Amino acid sequence: MAYVTSFERLGIKKGLEEGLKEGLEKGREEGIKEGIKEGIKEGQQSGAAEIVLRQLKRKIGQLPPEIERQIGTLTLAQLEDLGDHLLSFSILADLEVWLQLQKGDSLDS
Repeated sequence: MAYVTSFERLGIKKGLEEGLKEGLEKGREEGIKEGIKEGIKEGQQSGAAEIVLRQLKRKIGQLPPEIERQIGTLTLAQLEDLGDHLLSFSILADLEVWLQLQKGDSLDS
């Protein structure tokens, strides 16, 4: 077994500390970037849901809370699709059918 001098031990300790510090800094930076990215995504989804809900209420009237909740869980792509399709809705049942089809599509994925 090789003998490790106190200078070598000190160097190893210092190297480990610096490596840990660099790793933490890099991890923190990546975490911040991911947090910002996720925040933007959630903001886009939330904004799209608000617009679609407002358009639906103007088009077919007051919506049941359960329908509003379902719309709030849609992805951004689904909300964009709903924004296109809601122009052809005339009654609440049209929206309910569309939402049911989305559930079927998510089961197929």
